[in-house]
Amino acid sequence: MSSKARKLKSAQSKVFTAVESNLKLLDLLEIATSTSRKVIFIETLLEILPTAFDRSDKTKPEELFNIFTAWFGNYGDSNTLFTGISAALRHRQHYFIEIQFKKRQFISDIGLDWTADAKNLSFSKVISTCDIVGKFSCLS
Repeated sequence: MSSKARKLKSAQSKVFTAVESNLKLLDLLEIATSTSRKVIFIETLLEILPTAFDRSDKTKPEELFNIFTAWFGNYGDSNTLFTGISAALRHRQHYFIEIQFKKRQFISDIGLDWTADAKNLSFSKVISTCDIVGKFSCLS
């Protein structure tokens, strides 16, 4: 492992340890379901650990949030080493799955969950304006 890779792994470990040991950060991570909440999580993390990210490029907080989650996904044994972060991210993912289910349920409840065959049948019964103009055109 190169020196740069070891340095990055060490930095990631510090960030994960800081988040894992702070209940407020874990709660903020779990509810980071919008851009503004992601920003709040990152800003709070940077208050606690100002060196959390290499900020030489002045990355936006929402981009730093994406970096954080990518780091966690690529970090070896992250789910077993940092169970609090893993649980928070699972709860966050469950929220998105639940919202998607509710949207599909709503579409079904209002009758817009047509199958391809039902759509084709319904649209084939619609008379287009071209058909009407063609039949009653005074040019013919």
